[in-house]
Parts: sequence; structure tokens; C-alpha cells
Amino acid sequence: MALVLGVEMSSLSTKIEVRDADDGKPLVAGQAQHVGARRGPSRQDPRDWWQALVEARRNAGGALMVNAIGVAAQSDGLVL
Repeated sequence: MALVLGVEMSSLSTKIEVRDADDGKPLVAGQAQHVGARRGPSRQDPRDWWQALVEARRNAGGALMVNAIGVAAQSDGLVL
């Protein structure tokens, strides 16, 4: 079974979801808040976003062995 990891990064949190690539069925999901995040324009340390991604994966049981990753972000100026 091929797995796809979807990542959505907003200004407040990172959410992930792992789906079966063949039928799109969701398998696991996780979420983590960004440290010091607040609504409206702000600056955040990229390491805080990375830590949120690591924590969201942990909250989804590890989300390992994926074959592809898709990333979406609502924030202005996200640099990966």
C-alpha cells in the first residue's frame, strides 16, 4: 500500500494526515500548535514550525513509511 503524507501549515498550527494513495482513505492524523503563534501578521522562528511538524507526526503515531509528501500553507511568505 502506497501512503501519502499531507501537511497543512497555518499561522497557528501544523496538521498532518496520512492517506492510502490508491483509494484516498484517511489512515491517521495529527496536529500541533506553533509555539508563540498568534492571529494576524507576525514573525515566527522556522524551527518552531519544524518542531510542530515533528510533534504532529508523533501525534499521528509516527506517520512513517510514506511514499510522497504534499505541503500546503495559508501563510504569506512561508519558506520551506
